[in-house]
Amino acid sequence: MAEAALNNYLDGHATTIRSESDATRAVTLAKQYLADKAKNPMAPVSFWTPSRQLEFAKWLRDSFGHSPASIERRLDVVCAAFREMTEVKLRTDPFGQTVETALMTHAPKFVYKRARLAKELKIAPSKPRHTTLLIEDIAKALDAMKLEHLFRFAIIGLNTWARPEAISDFDPKTQRVGGLIYLNPPDRVETNKRRPDIPETRCLAAWLDQWGTDEPLLVFQGERVASVKKAFRTLSKSLGFKLNPGSFRHFMSTRVRGLCRHVSREQRSIWMGHVVKEGSRTTDNYEAFDPEYLRDVALATDYVMEQIQAKCSRQILLTKTRLTKREIAHLGARAGGEAK
Repeated sequence: MAEAALNNYLDGHATTIRSESDATRAVTLAKQYLADKAKNPMAPVSFWTPSRQLEFAKWLRDSFGHSPASIERRLDVVCAAFREMTEVKLRTDPFGQTVETALMTHAPKFVYKRARLAKELKIAPSKPRHTTLLIEDIAKALDAMKLEHLFRFAIIGLNTWARPEAISDFDPKTQRVGGLIYLNPPDRVETNKRRPDIPETRCLAAWLDQWGTDEPLLVFQGERVASVKKAFRTLSKSLGFKLNPGSFRHFMSTRVRGLCRHVSREQRSIWMGHVVKEGSRTTDNYEAFDPEYLRDVALATDYVMEQIQAKCSRQILLTKTRLTKREIAHLGARAGGEAK
């Protein structure tokens, strides 16, 4: 049954992903749709034909006002739940024995993505989730950060482009060695959301030296900070624009691309932990990682931090060492500041 497959996904793979709460919500809505709209809570997996997928999409739109992007994510979860049932893996059978098997031979094909959903539902396509912040916006945000742990989070995020979870986990005692930052902690199992090894920037190196390693970097009222989402929501209200823990990653990628034309897309992708089109993970097994390959990204990051400092009232650059004219020319950046 479809409900059994959905529950199996929630109890298994969904517990290992960052978006577990989103997966839980998608499964809840799928089961509610089967019971309330389709009037078939015991429907088999084969029930989810393209026409049923579209009916589910219309129900989500009419009942909850979902956008095409939100509907796409709900459908992706249902698709993943069914696809997981077709994978051969070790499972526990009804008798408590461990067997290597798949629970289904094939899964329905899910055909609707946000563009097609927008067309079928006759609604405007979803806008991008992330707006491009300006250097002035980041400078204003840094000036407005009164909480020390929030400022530290921002400095680490701007200098590493890391995902929020990687920033919260970061411990320089074990993840900072010989001028390199190992964003994946030694005891953490790597996932598809890869955390790369990157050279530390001059800006970050100076801050880490000042902060020291006697206590966790992100501390509030004597307790280590696990999440900064609430603090960022409060900050955003005072700023007048949306700023979230992931904003720094998108901001830096966009600004380096626009300001430093000699920093390649491949370098930026590797720095962010993405698999680049020019290569593959198999290629990674043959090519030894050379930190020098990403030095240009580190320099470009320091260059953007200099542009932010020029707009920022508080001190964000502890070192007086600035990029030389030769380094700026090497990056393909303008010595005078932000490109027009």
